[in-house]
Amino acid sequence: MRTWRTCIVIATMLAGWVVLATVPSAPSARASSMSGASAQSTTGTGVTATVPAGESPVGVGVDEHTDTVYVTNEFRDTVSVISGRTNAVVATVPVGTQPINVAVNQATDRIYVANQAGGTVSVISGRTNTVVATVASGHGTSGVAVDPVTNMIYATNTGDGTVSVIDGRTNTVTATVGVGRSPFGIAVDERAGAVYVTNISDDTVSVLSGRTNMVVATIPVGSEPRGVGVNTRTGTAYVSNFASNTLTVLCVRKPAGAHLGTLG
Repeated sequence: MRTWRTCIVIATMLAGWVVLATVPSAPSARASSMSGASAQSTTGTGVTATVPAGESPVGVGVDEHTDTVYVTNEFRDTVSVISGRTNAVVATVPVGTQPINVAVNQATDRIYVANQAGGTVSVISGRTNTVVATVASGHGTSGVAVDPVTNMIYATNTGDGTVSVIDGRTNTVTATVGVGRSPFGIAVDERAGAVYVTNISDDTVSVLSGRTNMVVATIPVGSEPRGVGVNTRTGTAYVSNFASNTLTVLCVRKPAGAHLGTLG
């Protein structure tokens, strides 16, 4: 009987280490029926490795195709490149000042790093583990997300209240979109062509159309929204609200023939 495991990568900022935890999951119903045993829930989390990274690791990006993990080291201005197969640091890449977030485009083997104090996005080649471009973004570049379908990269500029739209082919800013105050987190739903941006000081989420680079909706959420994640299969976005200790669930519906639909 086969048991599937899910590996979680956690950046521990103060210790300067990256912890890899394996979470056992219950056997599938099909496997249980074949063995004649009932499915049993398996609990517990096991740490399989602790990998030394740089000083104050913050952001984590994973390339599933190459089994490589990228970790930003905020106070060392570097990115640690870790092999998912060996759990060893295989490269340390110098980037911009105060890197805090990272996103991976698996289709192009490019890694994008948001450098908050530098106001730039570093572009790393996954093949050579070197910076191939540095794109000036805006003041306080904090979040970064990738649309693998269009090869567009989106970076939030917390100090400017804007999102920079970067063409992944030319590594140039093609548009600057005004959003709310103190934009921070960002996520892309490539199926719906939607980009979600959390605005910390406005308690809102801006929804951008990836086709027009325009804000199509501004949604009130909880207090001081920070993180945002998207389930592209269901078209649902999840927003963490730092000050109100809540999670807001958003849904974008896509009517037939429409690139970005109405909110529900």
